Amino acid sequence: NKLFEGLRELAKKEAEEKLQTKAADEYIIILLEKNSEIKSYPEKEYTELYEVHKNYYKQLASGYGLSVDEYREQEGMNAAEFEDMLDKKAKETMKSEMPIYAYARAEKIKITQADIDKTAEEIAKQNGGEAATVFEQTPLRDITLKNAVIKHIKEESSK
Repeated sequence: NKLFEGLRELAKKEAEEKLQTKAADEYIIILLEKNSEIKSYPEKEYTELYEVHKNYYKQLASGYGLSVDEYREQEGMNAAEFEDMLDKKAKETMKSEMPIYAYARAEKIKITQADIDKTAEEIAKQNGGEAATVFEQTPLRDITLKNAVIKHIKEESSK
C-alpha cells in the first residue's frame, strides 16, 4: 500500500509539473500575441488558412453524410454567414501564428525537417498513433516552430 501511495503521489506531482509547464508555455505565447500588432494579413497565408478551415467543415459535414451547404443550413447559417465565419477563423488563426513567425524571423530561429519529424513522433506517442497520421505537415511545422520560440524565450529570460 505504501508503494502504491508513493507512486500515486509521484504521478500526481509529475502531472502538476507538466500542467504548470504547459501553462507557462501558453502564457509566453499569449504575451507574445498581446504585445504584437497585426497590420495586415498576407494573402497567401490567409487563403491557405481559409481553405484549411473550409476543408475542416467539408470533412465534418461528410462525417454526417451531408454536403457543406446542407451542414451549413443545418447549423442555421446562410452562405454569407458561413463565409464570414471562415474569414474570422482564418484571421484568428493568423493572429495567433503571425507573432510566432515574426519572433522566429527576428531571432533567426530555424527548424529542420528532423525537428518536425521529432515533433510528429512526440505527438504520436502522446496520442497513441503513428507520427505520419497525427497531423498534416503544415500544423506540425507550426507546432515545432512554436515550441522552438517558447524554448528560445525561456533561454533568453534565464540569462
